[in-house]
Amino acid sequence: LDRNGEVLGKPAIIFSRFSGDMADQKRIVGSIVRALAACTPLKLTPSLGGAIAGRLFTLRFTPPSRKA
Repeated sequence: LDRNGEVLGKPAIIFSRFSGDMADQKRIVGSIVRALAACTPLKLTPSLGGAIAGRLFTLRFTPPSRKA
């Protein structure tokens, strides 16, 4: 992220473990990319923005729990 809360560069999926066929997997990845786009830019204070600018962040997306 930059100091204004914008994503620097293109987000990369470095590990994934999806179930379903290839079409399902593509839909999941598309949903994750849209979620990230919808949540940025982050609203940061100037001091927090300066502290985190350029650092890498790892996000973990997990499906909701399925109740029996």
